[in-house]
Amino acid sequence: VADPLQSGRFFLSAEDGPTAGAGGVWRSDDAGATWRRLLTADAGRLVAHLDRPGVLAVGTRTDVQLSLDGGATWRALGTGLP
Repeated sequence: VADPLQSGRFFLSAEDGPTAGAGGVWRSDDAGATWRRLLTADAGRLVAHLDRPGVLAVGTRTDVQLSLDGGATWRALGTGLP
């Protein structure tokens, strides 16, 4: 997912699959040249807020996680979502 508010920043969500240790949420600040892991839980759909910098949400195998600071910290929104 391209960050709509910061040029050259991208987010990637992934499940481990056959490559153990690759799952989670990753961020690149240099157009994909390097990546840093932000969340280690296997991740599915990831969205970035279109108007608020740093607001991200991602679905994991057990819940939905929300970050208000570009992925530096995450909090669970709960397991009761479908």
